[in-house]
Amino acid sequence: MGYSIVKNVIELLEKRISINPNGIFVDDGEREISFSDAAKSARIIGSKLCADGNGMVCILAEKNIKSFLFLLGAVYAGRPYVFINSTSPEERILAMLDVADSDTLYVDRANEDVDYLNGITKVYMDYYFECKNTNEIVLQNVMDRISEDDILYGMFTSGTTGTPKLVIASHKGVIEFIEDFVNTTELTEDSVIANQAPFDFDVSVKDIYSALYTGCKLVLIRKELLTKADMLLSFLNEKKVDTLIWAVTALCLASNVDDFGSKVPLKIKKVMFSGEVMPMSYFRKWKKALPEAEFINLYGPTEVICNCTYYKIKNGDENLEKLPIGIPFSRRKIYLIDENGKIINRSNKTGELCAGGGTLATGYMHNSVETKKRFTILELSDGKTDFVYRTGDMAYYDESGILYFDGRKDFQIKRMGHRIELEEIDSKLMKIDGVELSCTLYEEKTQKMCSFYCGEAKQESIRRLLRDKIPRYMLPNRIIPLRNMPVNKNGKIDRERLKTDYAGYFR
Repeated sequence: MGYSIVKNVIELLEKRISINPNGIFVDDGEREISFSDAAKSARIIGSKLCADGNGMVCILAEKNIKSFLFLLGAVYAGRPYVFINSTSPEERILAMLDVADSDTLYVDRANEDVDYLNGITKVYMDYYFECKNTNEIVLQNVMDRISEDDILYGMFTSGTTGTPKLVIASHKGVIEFIEDFVNTTELTEDSVIANQAPFDFDVSVKDIYSALYTGCKLVLIRKELLTKADMLLSFLNEKKVDTLIWAVTALCLASNVDDFGSKVPLKIKKVMFSGEVMPMSYFRKWKKALPEAEFINLYGPTEVICNCTYYKIKNGDENLEKLPIGIPFSRRKIYLIDENGKIINRSNKTGELCAGGGTLATGYMHNSVETKKRFTILELSDGKTDFVYRTGDMAYYDESGILYFDGRKDFQIKRMGHRIELEEIDSKLMKIDGVELSCTLYEEKTQKMCSFYCGEAKQESIRRLLRDKIPRYMLPNRIIPLRNMPVNKNGKIDRERLKTDYAGYFR
């Protein structure tokens, strides 16, 4: 079913209610809520939020049905929502509120001890759930004026200056991407999606709006389950989950359990992953456990609204050295450019990946410098132009035109006169028996490079074997075993924490 004619997410939800009002929309493990009941609650919350102002609705709350309904309430109020992770440092939260130009923070009772806001008004979400009436006149006025180009949400990413950047996405951009995504991945009304990502991470956009678009059930996973693989797998089984759209590291952690193959729910039919390069050892573990499931490698940064390429993995691909990132979604255009800004058309030539062709984010809020730097006009070979986002990721085409990720521009270092891709070292490390996961970091001031790894291999044997795989100038100063690789709130390897916790190794 196509929804291209709807102009905003509210219309998308209203259409869904007209089709299947009593269908279960969200299940957070403690209770369920239907599409019609979710809309009713969101309308009440939205009419109250209308009275609070017109700016962004900044939410600091745990992931559950209440915070989900508050998100929808912000949408009904015609106000962009921004989720702020409760584990973020105080200084960073204040910086986020400043960038969002917000003087109000909406919190749940789990975060009522927030007391460092320095003039920011703290408002409890409970008040909005105690209200029973909807101001229909106010809401109708909002619905009449919301356009497809209005901002739906903002999501923070790290900034090179130390100030977080706020990526803003429009209703149109999200609806067009989700329509493309659902059609490509063949999600249906019968799908049951397990939401792993927090609401401040763009992977959650695919979960939320795919469920809204198709009318399928969305199961929210509590964050404490993500570190308890046995309990997590039991929860997925209990909820009859059949679709995972997860960060790579989350999939890796979930498979770190004895007898994984016998515990993973066999109802899972689709496994999609993004955010980092999937270690082949972990992919093989999932593939062996779910031989009949479809696996899809997704690629794309927050600024392109979730993803711009995909690769449907074929039988036998588990024998590859690395998985492709594939081909563009139908509404996307992908360009590789060289160091002179010229488009690369031939195979096996690495260039910076630029994404265009529509459904991009609007830019960075209150940051015109970075917006102009990253969101640019690309001159095409036929004299035409395209508006693109420069990802900073390096990629190349193989002989058949399939894209492969080839590291980050900012993971490239210069050491002893040589340019080195840190991810190349990790790639070699993870080919060594007994190394399951690795992360190599570099400290420019001391010019020290350290490789962290998880697995049973011994440091001495790793160094000996690594000498046969990479040049001497690429050998790390230290190889450090870890019981578990630290991950950040988005399920990616927490490189900053590694550098902080093991700062002594870089001196």
